[in-house]
Amino acid sequence: MLLEYFNLNRKPFQLIADPRFLYLAEQHKKSLENLKNGILNNRGVLVLTGDVGTGKTSLVHALVEALRPDVYAAVIPDPSLEEIDLFNFIGHTFRMWTECRTRSECLVAFNVLLKSLLEKSRKALLVLDEAQRLTPNRLEQVQLLSNLASEGTKLLNILLVGQNAFDALLQESPLRDFTQQITIRCHIEPLTPGEVSAYVHHRLKIAGCDQPLFDPPALERIFQFSSGYPCLINNLCDHCLLTAFVWHLKQVDAAMVNECAAELNLINPLPEAAVALIGPAAQSVPDRPAASDTPPPQVTAPIRPEQTASALAQSEPLNRRSASWQNILGKPAFLLGALVLLALAIAFNIVASRLPIQPRPMPAAILPDGVAPNVVSEPISPAATSQEAQSATSQNLNLATHTMLPDGETATPTDAASEQPITEAQPPIPSNGITPAVVVVNDPQIDDDQKAIGE
Repeated sequence: MLLEYFNLNRKPFQLIADPRFLYLAEQHKKSLENLKNGILNNRGVLVLTGDVGTGKTSLVHALVEALRPDVYAAVIPDPSLEEIDLFNFIGHTFRMWTECRTRSECLVAFNVLLKSLLEKSRKALLVLDEAQRLTPNRLEQVQLLSNLASEGTKLLNILLVGQNAFDALLQESPLRDFTQQITIRCHIEPLTPGEVSAYVHHRLKIAGCDQPLFDPPALERIFQFSSGYPCLINNLCDHCLLTAFVWHLKQVDAAMVNECAAELNLINPLPEAAVALIGPAAQSVPDRPAASDTPPPQVTAPIRPEQTASALAQSEPLNRRSASWQNILGKPAFLLGALVLLALAIAFNIVASRLPIQPRPMPAAILPDGVAPNVVSEPISPAATSQEAQSATSQNLNLATHTMLPDGETATPTDAASEQPITEAQPPIPSNGITPAVVVVNDPQIDDDQKAIGE
């Protein structure tokens, strides 16, 4: 899906070393040429150093491919093995199937193999990657292999590839003799801003894309976050392409690079002055001065205020989502809408506070048999007329007896003994104007007493 979206025929930013995507800057071309000539001339021990992620492994693969078929090469990815295990692993890599049990047996078997290659006009190359893991004892064993010679000709070339810590290891006193045998030293530095831009375009072109998927500000941010290390460049660019695919965008901008760098926990290692000087003018300057006896003069470009402001604005990685929320919250329309909602809420509270509060009707109490209700009578205003009092009393008496009749007929309360209609007696109204409350309780005992009084 991603390859079809960007019109790519393969992934351009894989972390696996692929010779098809090899990009050779000036320093890489120089190191590759020096190592190639040293091996073809049987110079013995060679050293290639560089910080982690600078592309040493890719350069070694390119060197081995360039030397074929004249050179028989064996690459050892991890030389931190025991003595006999290391020798047997080297012999197995050279397709020497004889398993050795002692150091002397290994040296004899290597000597026979290397002489056979010399008779075929082929040279042997042993590459020990991650050389900083070697101990001084292991380096002494490597020195024994480098001493193999025949008629004044070195039988084995050894290339030690390690990080910057390997240089400090070689400075130890027990290794002074081995250090003197090193004939060629090469060191790889991170890419410059111009080389980073060319590196990204080169890999996209090899992958089948001729369109600029990264705009110039995005390339500047990639250099700032990666510091020119190809490994970090591949990781960041691959994450940017995936993010652009998810967001349905055809080009990566600086804001997207900022967000992807934040997700990968990448920080900006460059000082503000260096960030301010990055731009088209800085990329047009040659990446590195030519080698000469006298160092080139130091030229300091003036930093304009607008460049400093731009550098400060881009010094910290921004989160795209948080920035979008800040833009929304800062718009006048959003603030006006918030004020309108607040005014409506205040008006609603004022209107609700002025409305009369009507009491909630109390539910009828259900009392057990023989328990009299506790009635609290409320005074009625003297202004109440006698007709209202009589109507209230009549309604309370009508609740005493209920007869289920068909629809349309009216029930009339009757006496159970005489089957005569009961005349509703009007209670006298006291002189103070207060009408006592009447409570009707459906109790069988009370009904019998009323019947007895009526008789």
